[in-house]
Amino acid sequence: MRFFAACYALLLLFDSSQCKRSDRKKATKVATSTGNPLQGTTTSVVGCVSERGRVVKDLTQQIEKGNVYFGQQDWGKALACYEGALRQDPNQKVAEINVGLVHAAKGDHAMAMAVCKPLETKYPDYEVLHYCMGLAHLG
Repeated sequence: MRFFAACYALLLLFDSSQCKRSDRKKATKVATSTGNPLQGTTTSVVGCVSERGRVVKDLTQQIEKGNVYFGQQDWGKALACYEGALRQDPNQKVAEINVGLVHAAKGDHAMAMAVCKPLETKYPDYEVLHYCMGLAHLG
């Protein structure tokens, strides 16, 4: 339980106001798939949705909603929100690393390492990335 509390505290430290707002065309595809179809773990997740069932399209709101779902330990919804943000801005640092944190929190440490390791050269001084990699190594 301390692990999840520490992860949630770190997510609260993220300043989502640093999110880049982009004038790029919004992604039209909302549905995504998670898991490995070869292992029979495929689950269909509708993109980032609010509690009222509405699709969240704004980049900042997707990251904030992902943080809320992360705090509630709803890994599928958190991952969908972060992936939705990455579809809009593939270089969004917070969303990129939060995907790794979600995998680490789910216990999928190999996937967390696979997500975080390539980002080490991109963000060498970002502490949360090193925290994510540390969690992946512990697993």
